[in-house]
Amino acid sequence: MCELPHRSHVYCSYAEIESAASDAQLPDMTGEDKRIVAAILQRKAAVQHPETVWQKWQKKNDWRTAGLLKFVGLSISPEMSTVEIPLPSQRMLYGLPSYCYDVYTRVGLETLRRLIQGAEGAEGIRDIFLRNPVQGANKALGEALFYAEGGRIRGELVYNSLTDLEQRVFSRMFRLPHPVWVSLRDLVLEAVESGVVDRVREQVLQ
Repeated sequence: MCELPHRSHVYCSYAEIESAASDAQLPDMTGEDKRIVAAILQRKAAVQHPETVWQKWQKKNDWRTAGLLKFVGLSISPEMSTVEIPLPSQRMLYGLPSYCYDVYTRVGLETLRRLIQGAEGAEGIRDIFLRNPVQGANKALGEALFYAEGGRIRGELVYNSLTDLEQRVFSRMFRLPHPVWVSLRDLVLEAVESGVVDRVREQVLQ
């Protein structure tokens, strides 16, 4: 998998949108958004009621991949573009790349908590949470950090309409106006690139 010349996070995006649709958390949608959601829900239904050996295998093993296996083979649009933005720098912290300390680790969760409380050099992140009643602050900041750093792939293929819908889903999920959600992502990227996030991670590790 690591040797594939082109990689993407489209299955992750499908899963986030599918979850939002199940929880009635979808934002206002365009015609293109509705087409994307319909294709995702059709695939989900097909795997839940399998008619082929492949679909039966997908249903049986979907849990092994956090619900992403059901989307293997789903291609909504051939209009994929390559992300040319350079990846943020990383540091090795106690034997692991710094981005590994994410929401699945105690270190990562404590890092998020300290950033929300106000880490030196990233006070803007704290201010967003002070000014806005966020639904699930840790999860919101974790998703913003994943978008800015942890989930980045060099030369990633993206379907822009899908990415745009996913980001609006996050905005609605966390009860943040979309411009505020975008500002949070930008502030998190600045904190990553300036070294603030890694400094906080190192403090937690110590």
